[in-house]
Amino acid sequence: MELLKIVDAAIRMEVEAKAFYLKGERESSTEDARALFRQLAGEEEQHRRMLLALYEKMAGKAYTEAEW
Repeated sequence: MELLKIVDAAIRMEVEAKAFYLKGERESSTEDARALFRQLAGEEEQHRRMLLALYEKMAGKAYTEAEW
């Protein structure tokens, strides 16, 4: 299903974005910057969870990374 591939790609993008923000948190020199990166990483995690639920509803099964 083409739509499932799109949702899968979106899930992967959220995982990559979260990793990017967590790296920014680790490398930041100020607490304000670390807090901002933590917040952004948390938002990406929320997006990932939302997309996982959508995928599972559409596919009728749990998401696995090796779907495609």
